[in-house]
Amino acid sequence: MRRSLLLSLVLFMVGASALLLYRSPESHVSQAEEKPSDWFFRQRAYPQGFIDNALRAQSVEQARALQAVGRYTAGASWIQRGPSNIGGRLTALAISVQNPNTLYAGAAAGGILKSTNSGTNWVPLFDDQASLSIGAVAVDPTNDNIVYAGTGEANSSGDSYDGIGILKSTTGGASWEYSGLADTRHIGEIAIDPTNPNTIYVAAMGTLFSGNPERGVFKSTDAGATWVHSLYINDSTGVVDIALNPQNPSILFAAAWQRMRGPQGRRYVGGVHTRIYRSTDAGSSWHLLSAGLPVPAANVGRPSIAIAPTNPLVAYVSFADDPGNFMGAYKTTDGGDNWARTSDAGLSGLYSNFGWYFGNVFVSPHNENLVFICGLLLGKTTNGGASWFTQSTSHVDHHAMAFHPTDPNIMYAGQDGGFSKSTNGGASWFRESNQDLFVTQFYAGYIDPTNGARSIGGTQDNGTPRTQTGNNADWVSINGGDGFYCVIDYSNSNYQYAESQYGGLVRTTNAWSTTTGASSGFTGRKNWSTPIIIDPNNPMVLYTGSHMLHRTTNRAVSWTAISPDLSDGPVPGFSAYATITTIDVAKTDSNTIMAGTDDANVWISTNYGSSWTNVSAGLPNRWITRVRFDPADQTIAYVTLSGYRVDSHLPHIFRTTNSGASWLDISGNLPEAPINVVLVDSLFPERLYVGTDVGCYYTTNTGASWSTMGAGLPNVPVSDMQLHTHPRIARAFTHGRSMWEINLDQLVAVREETPLQPEHIELHQNYPNPFNPATSIGYSVEHETHVRIAIHDARGALVRTIVDEVVRAGTHAASWNGLNSSGIAVASGMYLCRLEAGGVIKTRKMQLLR
Repeated sequence: MRRSLLLSLVLFMVGASALLLYRSPESHVSQAEEKPSDWFFRQRAYPQGFIDNALRAQSVEQARALQAVGRYTAGASWIQRGPSNIGGRLTALAISVQNPNTLYAGAAAGGILKSTNSGTNWVPLFDDQASLSIGAVAVDPTNDNIVYAGTGEANSSGDSYDGIGILKSTTGGASWEYSGLADTRHIGEIAIDPTNPNTIYVAAMGTLFSGNPERGVFKSTDAGATWVHSLYINDSTGVVDIALNPQNPSILFAAAWQRMRGPQGRRYVGGVHTRIYRSTDAGSSWHLLSAGLPVPAANVGRPSIAIAPTNPLVAYVSFADDPGNFMGAYKTTDGGDNWARTSDAGLSGLYSNFGWYFGNVFVSPHNENLVFICGLLLGKTTNGGASWFTQSTSHVDHHAMAFHPTDPNIMYAGQDGGFSKSTNGGASWFRESNQDLFVTQFYAGYIDPTNGARSIGGTQDNGTPRTQTGNNADWVSINGGDGFYCVIDYSNSNYQYAESQYGGLVRTTNAWSTTTGASSGFTGRKNWSTPIIIDPNNPMVLYTGSHMLHRTTNRAVSWTAISPDLSDGPVPGFSAYATITTIDVAKTDSNTIMAGTDDANVWISTNYGSSWTNVSAGLPNRWITRVRFDPADQTIAYVTLSGYRVDSHLPHIFRTTNSGASWLDISGNLPEAPINVVLVDSLFPERLYVGTDVGCYYTTNTGASWSTMGAGLPNVPVSDMQLHTHPRIARAFTHGRSMWEINLDQLVAVREETPLQPEHIELHQNYPNPFNPATSIGYSVEHETHVRIAIHDARGALVRTIVDEVVRAGTHAASWNGLNSSGIAVASGMYLCRLEAGGVIKTRKMQLLR
């Protein structure tokens, strides 16, 4: 069945936002290379061109409801298995003024982490939140138990989910409460008035792929309980940075950035509304600054601003251009009335065409002349901009810095490799050999079939690291760039294969003592994450795919195309689309091969690739994430899908028992979220394991019912999962919280004792409880039936009906946001949740705290 990818993309361009037509005549499409790739977004947005945040939130609540049925997996828990020494993208750092040994780090897709020993060790604090993408962190300067997290990283990358607004902790990060601004989606900075910490400013960038009004500067005077929109420019221009005068907090600056993403790279990362604003009345009014700053133009890109705390008349601004090169650094010595460009020739290559990805400027709180600009390297001046140079920390791509409040020698940096520290005023940098910062963003992973202690995986901007021992802290990267699929020969583990972006294949014949290129003969359009597998019956044979399937019979010395174009064909301007995304070979018959594509095609060959049959009929039009044969029968296979539904229910996993002639929905009670991987237990083929964007799940009855796969896994997308038979373990490779392991025997033993399928109708206790502002309500039904769930106050009066529909058998989730049927927030107090289904009535008490 052929599907029109071109039509989908055209619909995206037309429908995602009228803003894409707004910028004429200055509008142009940036051709900047993707970094990190739009692959994460594209996979989940296909074919409608956007991710519905309400559906994403619903899938999280469904997952929480299923996880709440904890008795089904009691005793089976995930264990963190590294890497702790590789790191991942840190987008925010904050330090306690009261206790400078206490640091908070915000990760691009790993939540908030805390250190109480100056960054030597870290503890995750955010794993169960609805979004683990962080753009900003701030600590109350008078009470370091009060911490604010701004969710949604503010750069223009697309490999993490949107944020959910501001979350606040009054317990030093031990617990969090929602504090508003959900529709800001991407937050660049949080500034707290040091003289009145109840006054807070938030720099909001708004949605990334469309326009919305929830962007600019928001202000709270009651510690985040309520917010006012202090600065709004237009629905394509947000504010990415705020600088507050510490000696006169009524004076503050805002760095406004006009940017919009399109379906192919950045639609634009600059515009005439990219400007610097100043307020002298605590945000009541704002004024444009222009004297000496870049003239408004379509190519003025991401800005950042910082005030020198020791002399607030001095401030610095940096600009990127569109498409992302360094545009200059500017300085004022009169509080912003006049600006002059610094002598910044030494920074010409600082952004390397990725200025939309980083670019924050920081001034030492001890020295107005010591200034840093985050780029590919770290730009630095020690003389107030009279000259600049670049320096390396421990990794490229810098995003955040923090300074010790009393010791000018101690400072910290966050980059794509994690966390670095300087103890000599920034002259040199180091990072802990084991900083236990588990925030690696895996795309794929593999377990050595000959030795279960060994793992290898492809990661975002940290290459392809591996461990030879199974320890957390001894991972070493054996290939550069971004890492993706990797495989290890099951007959001789000296032979291994890995790749960088767009199918940059490498091989080793001596377990990575040396490497050679492995792309000879591999041609065509290639996906950002190009699949590679090894034939389970012949280790000399491997497969990879562009828009055609390729095979090697000599361990990747050379490749030959063995199929026609298996996609719907190329789309002009979209070189990374219309590609093969997944491949499998039947264990019972190497002549039987299956492949799936990003434009919703599934193909099977039963004659070693001589001919191909499209078996997509009956499958939804979604990006194919995995195809997998039953290890005992080549006529049985599974397909998993990404994406979200539009109107009706969207299953994400299907099974065939007739080589694709027909497909059966086996999604059962799974959360309605993208499934990224499916595995079939080689010892018990009726047992399936899936990794999704909202956790891992398994079934012992071929999908009739599903259970949460153990406890303790963070709420982070699971990009890949691998099984090992000796010992019987599974490892989950997550996109933001590194790798985890679970004991399969323990998991399945618990599951068999307590079957998932309910024998009656059940209403589970809501979570959290007490709650503010929203709570999840789980419920189970034995068979398809009409369900009505209503909220009543303590006197029994109806407040709101939240479910009134026919639901399928299994465990489901609903949510209540504390609003009545008129959309008005109800008061604190006790409420009753009442379920009616099949003649049965169940009631639970809930406590709402305002």
